[in-house]
Amino acid sequence: MKISHVHCQVRELPAAVAWFRETADLSPSFASERLAVFEFGAFTLILDAGAADSVVTVGFDSADCDADFAAMVLANYMFGGSITARMPDRIRNKEGLSYGASSRFTAPADGNGALFYASVSCNPVNMPKVEASFVDELKKTLRDGFTQAEVDSAKKAYADSRKVARSQETALVGLIASHEQLARTLLYDEQQEAKIQGLTLAQINAAFRKYMDPAAVTIVKAGDFKKVGVYQ
Repeated sequence: MKISHVHCQVRELPAAVAWFRETADLSPSFASERLAVFEFGAFTLILDAGAADSVVTVGFDSADCDADFAAMVLANYMFGGSITARMPDRIRNKEGLSYGASSRFTAPADGNGALFYASVSCNPVNMPKVEASFVDELKKTLRDGFTQAEVDSAKKAYADSRKVARSQETALVGLIASHEQLARTLLYDEQQEAKIQGLTLAQINAAFRKYMDPAAVTIVKAGDFKKVGVYQ
């Protein structure tokens, strides 16, 4: 386990930044009215403007902490995170059963309450076929695994999508604001994306099989099924 960042609130942020410049000849890698970030090689110092000086919070990197997070992010991207991913490609593009289909994987900054969910919008009469295709595609993915070609393509597409997202000012401001609350900088994104690019096919398939279980999936359906004569 090693230190990844040190965070504290300071009452006089401009004065603190000036002190680092004058005494250590060190300028922040990022600075705003509320935040200043200094890089010290192995760890990052984050100064946050506050009403009073606060105690220091130390963040650690752990070798076994969130070990499967990056693998699940890319696995979800290949299963349902884009229009050409396995599940939407089958249900929407090939079988023509839905207007839209996608899946999403999220994990909190604290705790282990990760969430995987999928959503499909369709004509109620198609819902039984949609449900069957979703479960079948999930089982097939768990049985056969993703392919190396899928992984190579997904890594490039995912990296491109993240770059596009950060090129939009509104999205970038939102990202920086959310990072401030977690004492993170954009270095976190760089590190996570590097982990994704370094993943192997075996790691991704192992993580998806570890956490996904078709028998444990809860399917919620909403629509006028009585009118179209399904699920009666």
